[in-house]
Amino acid sequence: MTDSQSTWKGNAVSVLAVLVGLAFIASGAMKLAGAEEAVKRFQDFNYPLWFMYLTGAIEVGSGIAIMIQMLRFWGASLLICTMIGAIYSHARIGEGAGEMIPPGVLLVLCAVVAWAACPFCCKTVTTEPSPR
Repeated sequence: MTDSQSTWKGNAVSVLAVLVGLAFIASGAMKLAGAEEAVKRFQDFNYPLWFMYLTGAIEVGSGIAIMIQMLRFWGASLLICTMIGAIYSHARIGEGAGEMIPPGVLLVLCAVVAWAACPFCCKTVTTEPSPR
């Protein structure tokens, strides 16, 4: 892979991370604000109200972290766990696959970001050009 391809892919991952981060910040802010829709969803799941606020804080914090390159892997990893929990919650109350698609898509997007930002993986995706 050439340096320009690597940089292009790194920039694409950065853009994806920002978009995913903004989506989670918005979703988490709704939960932290106690939006009526969010309260109803957590009641449907039979979860206590404090868990909605905890989930909102995790989404906002991880949404910010995923946009910071140094924290990107950890933010994306925590969001992957959160989306697994969301899918489980929908399945547990017997909702159809249609309700599980949004968290499933977000899970996949977070996995792409986590893989690209993984400090333990050998790959050549970078947002900075290598020195010549």
